[in-house]
Amino acid sequence: MMTMSSLSSPAPQSVPTPRYSGVRQHKADGAVYTPRRFAEFVAEQMLAVAKLPDKGLVRVLDPACGDGSLLHALLDALPETVRERLDIVGFDTNAGAVHCSLTRLQMAYPGLSLRIEKRDFLECVFRTDGAGELFSNHAPLESFDLVIANPPYVRTQILGAKQAQLLSERFGLSGRVDLYFPFLLGISQILAPDGVMGVIVSNRFLTTKSGQTVRRELLKRFRIHHAWDLGDTKLFDAAVLPAVLVSTGRGFSSAEPIAFSSIYECEEEPREHAADPLTALSCSNGAIVAIPDGRRFHVLHGTLDNGGDPEGVWRVATDTSDSWLETVNAHTWATFSRIGKVRVGVKTTCDKVFVRSDWDTMPENERPELLRPLTTRHCAQRYKPATAKKPKHILYTHEATPAGRVPVDLARYPRSAKYLEIHRATLEARTYVINAGRKWYEIWVPQAPEAWGAMN
Repeated sequence: MMTMSSLSSPAPQSVPTPRYSGVRQHKADGAVYTPRRFAEFVAEQMLAVAKLPDKGLVRVLDPACGDGSLLHALLDALPETVRERLDIVGFDTNAGAVHCSLTRLQMAYPGLSLRIEKRDFLECVFRTDGAGELFSNHAPLESFDLVIANPPYVRTQILGAKQAQLLSERFGLSGRVDLYFPFLLGISQILAPDGVMGVIVSNRFLTTKSGQTVRRELLKRFRIHHAWDLGDTKLFDAAVLPAVLVSTGRGFSSAEPIAFSSIYECEEEPREHAADPLTALSCSNGAIVAIPDGRRFHVLHGTLDNGGDPEGVWRVATDTSDSWLETVNAHTWATFSRIGKVRVGVKTTCDKVFVRSDWDTMPENERPELLRPLTTRHCAQRYKPATAKKPKHILYTHEATPAGRVPVDLARYPRSAKYLEIHRATLEARTYVINAGRKWYEIWVPQAPEAWGAMN
C-alpha cells in the first residue's frame, strides 16, 4: 500500500507546474490532466442530474485528482450555499499532484473542508477478507454524494505482468484491460444511492472485447443517465479518445432508456457553427458543426443500444440509424465473422527498427536472416497482396513451437542479433515490454508466426 499522508499546509503563492515533464512517465502513470473546458462540461452535466440534500454535509470525491482541475470546476459550478456544506476528498498516488491540487483549491476557495491525500483509491476500497469477494463490506470510505473523476488510462500490460495479473484476479477482469476499469468498479462501492458520478474514460470500452465485463458491470452497478462518445475531438494532448458517463448509484432498469451522444470529425458541409466540440454537442441530432480551427463534426443524439445484451457493444440508436441498419440487414448475405477470423496486423511499437523498405541496400553478409515480406496498405488488394514498387519487410523475432509462440533465440541468427544490438537502446526504451516479462527485442503484438505461410 502507498504511504498515506494528508497535506494541509498553507497555500504557497503560485501553483506548481504539472508533475510530469517526460512522455514516458506520463504514459507509465496514465496521467492525462483534464483541460479546463472539459472539466466544466463534466461538472455541468453532473449538476444537471444531481439532487443534493437541502441540509447537512455534501461529500465530494475525486479518486485520482491529478492537478485538481475537475474538483475546481465542480466547486465553481456549485451554488455558494452548497459550497459552505462541502466535505471534499481527493486521492492521488503522486505527491507532486497532491501538492498541486491542494494548492490550487486552497487558493481558489480558502476555508473549505478539504482533504487531499497521497493515497491509492483502489487500496482504500479493496480489502481481502478471505471470502474471495472483490470488495469488503467494511470498506473504510463513507459514501459520497458527488464523485468526479478522470482515472488513469494506462493499459495493464504496461503496468507489468505481475500487477496486471493481480488486478485481473481482484476485479474479475480479463483480456487487455485498462486501469480505469477497476476504478469504475471501486466508485460503485462508495457512491451514495442517489449520488452522482461524472467520469471521463477512454471510449475503448464501448466496443472492445476486453470491455465486455465493464459494460455489464456499469449497467448492473449504476443508473447511467447519459453517455457521450467524444471520439476524435482531440480534447487531450494525448492519444486518448474520451467518453463521459454521468450516472447515479441506483441499479439499472431496462425500462429506462439511457441517453447516448456521439461526435466525430467529418468532411460534410457544415450547417451550424460552435466555439468548440463540447459546445457542438448542444446542437441538434444529425447536425454538421464547424468550429473555428476548421474542423467539422457530425453530432448524434439518441439512446444507448447494446442489442439487449449486457455485454454487447454500445452504439447510438436513432430513427435514422435504425432504419439504415434494417436496410443493411435485409441485403446482407453473411457477416465477416461467419466467413473467417478477422485479425489486425502485427504491432511492433518501434517500426523504424523492425520495418524497412531498404533492407536490400545492406551487404548480403549483414542483412538479417529473420526478414519476412510485409503486406501494408500500400500493396493490399482484394484477396492477396499486390506487387509494390518498394516492398517492405519486417524483422520478425517470433516463431511457432509445439508449446506455442515464443521469441526466437538470437544465438541462432547472428546477423539479426548484430542488427538488433545496434538498436538495443531504442528497443529497451519500450519499458512496458520489459516490465511485461518480455525480451527486449520482441515485437509487441506479433500475431501468429505460422500465418506467414499464407503470404504466398
